Amino acid sequence: MTKIAIPIRPLILSEGLSLYNKVVQAGADITEIWCDKLKLEDAKELVKKKQMPLVVNLKDGIEGGVFSGSFNQRLSYLTELAHYGADYIDIPFSHDLNPSELTALDGKLIVSYHNFQSTPSLPELERIQEEMLKLNPVAVKIATQINREIDIINLIKLQLNSPQTRNKRIIIGMGEKGKVTRATAPMFENLITFASLNESTKTAPGQMTIDELKNEWHRLSLDQWWKG
Repeated sequence: MTKIAIPIRPLILSEGLSLYNKVVQAGADITEIWCDKLKLEDAKELVKKKQMPLVVNLKDGIEGGVFSGSFNQRLSYLTELAHYGADYIDIPFSHDLNPSELTALDGKLIVSYHNFQSTPSLPELERIQEEMLKLNPVAVKIATQINREIDIINLIKLQLNSPQTRNKRIIIGMGEKGKVTRATAPMFENLITFASLNESTKTAPGQMTIDELKNEWHRLSLDQWWKG
């Protein structure tokens, strides 16, 4: 069943704790913490005081964040949060990644691919997904910009052609035209989809608020596929 994750991006611990309460009140299943503006000690405390399962990430400028360190610094930071109880660790996909580098994240690893300009062809999407699966993640996340109808069709075909990723995938079409991929996430057995607390806290183009997403699932009679 698909779970709803609400992203938060606190600057300090107290702000993160306040946002936790809002996420709980909104009825989400998971909190995603953007840690790019958080000191490690604050992030550790925030993880220790979690109120529900957590996804944590450390996004750089390419992904819309401000982290500017090396891969090893990113991995060290996130590995510490895994040890403190983070449930999922989101690492951006790279062809240079080696499974042996990620063993500390076994059972928690989400490998993510983002393309903010376009959606690759179906063969290219399948090739990227195949390479991601070689890293033994608990889920693969593929988020691409939707510019044309064929982009949506290719994301749908990717899911239909990949029974091995059922409940192990997070497939998102970004932008206004991609909202349909968020609305149909339960139908295609996505592990997680993302929604914001409100209009001002959206972290990706085309992201719906949690109320909008729940209303859309109810309209499409997809409520039974949501782990809520």
